[in-house]
Amino acid sequence: MTRFPGAEKILDAADRWKRTCLLGDGSVLSGERLWTTENLDALDRYFVRNLDEGEGTFFGKLEQQLGPAPDAAKKLAAEMFWVMYLIVSKSAMNATTKREQIRMVWEWSGDSLPEDHPDLGDILGAGISHTGAAFNVLKWKEFLFFITMMRAWKKLEDGRREQLLADPWDMATWIQTQDDASKRQLPHILLYLLFPDHFERIATTSHKIKIVRTFRKRWGEDVDAVVYTDRVALDRALLDVRKRVVEEYQDAEVLDFYREPLVDVWRERPKPSKSAEPTDCGDEDEAEAWLEANFQEARIWLVSPGEGARLWRDFLDNDLIALGWDYLGDLTDYESRDEIQDLIAEEEGRTRPINDSLAVWQFASEMKPGDLVIAKQGTHALLGWGRITGDYTYEPERPEYQHVRPVEWRDTGEWPIPHDSGIAAKTLTEFRKYPPFCKWALQKMMGEAGYEAEPTSGPVPTPSQTPGGISSSPATTSRQSSTRSAARRTSSSRGLRASGRPSWPGGSPTPCWVAVPRTGWRWSSSTSRTATRTSSRVGARTPEEASSCATASSTPSANERARSQESASSSSSTRSTGET
Repeated sequence: MTRFPGAEKILDAADRWKRTCLLGDGSVLSGERLWTTENLDALDRYFVRNLDEGEGTFFGKLEQQLGPAPDAAKKLAAEMFWVMYLIVSKSAMNATTKREQIRMVWEWSGDSLPEDHPDLGDILGAGISHTGAAFNVLKWKEFLFFITMMRAWKKLEDGRREQLLADPWDMATWIQTQDDASKRQLPHILLYLLFPDHFERIATTSHKIKIVRTFRKRWGEDVDAVVYTDRVALDRALLDVRKRVVEEYQDAEVLDFYREPLVDVWRERPKPSKSAEPTDCGDEDEAEAWLEANFQEARIWLVSPGEGARLWRDFLDNDLIALGWDYLGDLTDYESRDEIQDLIAEEEGRTRPINDSLAVWQFASEMKPGDLVIAKQGTHALLGWGRITGDYTYEPERPEYQHVRPVEWRDTGEWPIPHDSGIAAKTLTEFRKYPPFCKWALQKMMGEAGYEAEPTSGPVPTPSQTPGGISSSPATTSRQSSTRSAARRTSSSRGLRASGRPSWPGGSPTPCWVAVPRTGWRWSSSTSRTATRTSSRVGARTPEEASSCATASSTPSANERARSQESASSSSSTRSTGET
């Protein structure tokens, strides 16, 4: 039912591999016994347990790793690449490159393959799945998974192997139980090669999810009824979609999810973005001063929680922000933005995906704990703001949007954006580059007064009275907004200024309250509690402790005295590394 035109040669070759190597211990490129437990164990010993993370190309390092391995194991490695490359289309890897790499690895054994070998001919040029450049970049991980999976396969009894190869869903379930299966593309490829009537030629989980969600929504069905983290359930749902579109598009000659008319249903075309700055949000210098006073040097990001903010509840309930482009895999594997841009361009068939590659790179490499993040719904509403509290992680167990950062959400709700704002439709925008709009957005969400300070000589607040939710309570959500609004009104009437409590990797610096001259108190994350020249009340974890800290703060410790003697300029004033 799902057989793609031109796939016959590939599927015939896959059937030979199944009979010869999965049910037996033979070879697809020779008459030798290659797919044996002994040879797989050798690959495990010399590659899986001997990974080389140094400089060099994948095949350059692999040759050194397999140098001591038996010749038969090297030939097995070549055949494993042959299986991995069968489905890969020429847009992802041309036939010449496939042949050269397979021959090269085989020849490490000292033997060569015939120039006119039938299984190295047209069959390698007939690839039917665009696996994306990520499959090539992370080839070592796919190869590692293949070795590990095949070792587990060879440990099964013959009867169990035959049973699995006779039942597509039993086989899919078994593969899913293998280590790292949810992170790899190879399981998609193998299932299609073995069961082309039940699985699609799609090698990317995110594409399968998008297809299922789009068509279920189109048919008025619950899009969340499918457990997308379960690949077997996802493939079953995709097969159901396939059966239904066959009935719906009876006149179509070819029904494939990467071809018209189906591709136009689920795959959105990128829309040009607009300028991020609104027409009139006030003076830029004044806005930057306000941002500096309240958030210091923290970068501020504007993020979209999926199309139409459909993932906002996920973001809020799980205290996170997340990004798509799941087919890229772990973003820490990439060394540059250009590398990511090339992969996105190849995967999505676009010339220069500048904004997308920038978003991915910034999310993984430039965002930092302590940065602010603002969530928006398209170009018409703000949803909330918070602080990033941790580093980037790749979470392949999530059904989609697998690139994640933890966030402590503060004010949440819904605030309309003016129609003429010109807000960017991009997934991620570095918002602080537009100070007036940034200030306007934050003040809208915090209340019109925001964090603006007024001189005060009144009593010092308790943490629960301070703006921005600085307290020992958990991260604030919309359920707590009324309490925080009251606290903000109280603190504003007393003329207080405070910045949100930043998050620090490892929890190293101890935040404390710092007296700010002429203004009041603010929260400081300084690693030092040395008093400023203009105020000696520093270092208390709560303002009530400030007075008891005065003596200790103004009296330098032995270490501080030693440091002060090293600097001639310190004789006239006391140094401070705290916020003032």
